Amino acid sequence: MPPVTPTGVLRKLSEEPSLGLRIARGWILGGALVAVFGSAMAVAYFVYDVPVTDKNTGMPASNGEVLAITSMLAGGGALFVVLGVALRRWVLKRPNGS
Repeated sequence: MPPVTPTGVLRKLSEEPSLGLRIARGWILGGALVAVFGSAMAVAYFVYDVPVTDKNTGMPASNGEVLAITSMLAGGGALFVVLGVALRRWVLKRPNGS
């Protein structure tokens, strides 16, 4: 049965450090990919003037909309990178970490 409480999750991660390291690597890799995609989208729009259209209206998106979207992508990706690094450090700091 999988753990259902935060304490149970932390206990499970401390029992199996390799599971925690695999989760941390996945968060770091996934977050980095999302952050790079958001940054590439911002560079494409603001530097190379690649048009971005609003799917609902079909009209070109404003600078503010594109900035908000790319900021959320890059910020969310960076958050997962930071959380993955923190989880990796926590797992390796444990006495039975590998």
